Amino acid sequence: RLQEAGHDVRYLARRDLEVLKEKGLQIESVDGDVSFDSINVCGDPKELGEVDWVLLSLKSYSLPAAKELIAPCMGPSTRILAIMNGMGIEDTLSETFQT
Repeated sequence: RLQEAGHDVRYLARRDLEVLKEKGLQIESVDGDVSFDSINVCGDPKELGEVDWVLLSLKSYSLPAAKELIAPCMGPSTRILAIMNGMGIEDTLSETFQT
């Protein structure tokens, strides 16, 4: 809904990058479906640059890769919102980014 409201939303895709570039993004939701023909998506976190917020959505077994994925996007006031299942995720991220 952030993009729908006009915010600058950037996506990092570890797979399906070409499909997202070609077809955009379709979201089916109980709050109403939304479709974007074009999204700002890349496969390298360095292309994203510094961001205000990182919405981290990984499988918990991929958490060790988070630092490599997120670090290029971090600035002095960047916040991380982890949308993941699992125990100790917040502790691991806090230790990784020394917050």
